[in-house]
Amino acid sequence: WNMKKICCLILILFLFTGCENQEEQEKNDYIAYKNNLLSTKEYSKDLPLDIIIDIKREDEQTVDYTVKLANPKENMHKVRAMVVNNYSNEAVFPTIGLFDEKEELLVENKDFNEVELEGTIESTKNISSLKLKLKVWIEYQNDTGEKKEVYYQM
Repeated sequence: WNMKKICCLILILFLFTGCENQEEQEKNDYIAYKNNLLSTKEYSKDLPLDIIIDIKREDEQTVDYTVKLANPKENMHKVRAMVVNNYSNEAVFPTIGLFDEKEELLVENKDFNEVELEGTIESTKNISSLKLKLKVWIEYQNDTGEKKEVYYQM
């Protein structure tokens, strides 16, 4: 009987310490991917899709940017992506598949052939003098399950 109590107690301890908080894991992943993307110097030569960037002034204080991932050249499953910029701000950088569901980008399916990441920069400078640098990271699996990564800088 005493042994049962001890085993039960050990099992309960394992359950409480073994379960990692999902939210905490997502934050840790986000920070790791962000730091990796900010420090990367190697960029992909052949892009497996179109990366379309749109930058516009929202108001006197704010510049919005949209990064559209579209027209994949191969099926892209379980897509995760992040866009970082060279302006420090308190906001979380735009992501796909880190805090929400991973996306699908499919060659033959118009319903699943583009996604957008949107972000904001606080600045009163003209867009032309911003010297804005955007870096994009995309991770996905192709049809054979091979994991691929893309790094792009604008």
